[in-house]
Amino acid sequence: MGDNVLPHGVGQGLEIHRQPHHGMRVWIAAYHDPNPLALVSRPIYMPGQDQLLGLCVTFSVVKVAFQVLIPFREGDLAPLEDFHGSVRQIWPPAAPLLDWPPPFKFDHTSIQALAARINDNRENVSMEVTLSPAKRVTQERANG
Repeated sequence: MGDNVLPHGVGQGLEIHRQPHHGMRVWIAAYHDPNPLALVSRPIYMPGQDQLLGLCVTFSVVKVAFQVLIPFREGDLAPLEDFHGSVRQIWPPAAPLLDWPPPFKFDHTSIQALAARINDNRENVSMEVTLSPAKRVTQERANG
């Protein structure tokens, strides 16, 4: 049919090793919106070229937003906006424990800003966003 979008090893690594490729990055954030599903896919190009450098996919599943960066070439990321600690890296693991939920949650509008935090500077990107506070339920409150 057409050309494969993802490098060969990405899917193979998931199937064989049951974990993302070592170059991939995965983050999660809290999400709350009447529409529980959102999807934003952003190709990342080489500076000044039409050659793909990677793909960033941001999507929600019910109350969790995921952001997956699939690099097609080795390299480092510049520091990324974490929206006041509301975006947590889960791959590669950044900490042994995941503090959840984060202080703020995204919705259908603000997830666009989350999706734009990884970009190739081909367009002006605005990440001004209003986030809603997330409610934290402690174990004591949940049981009593």
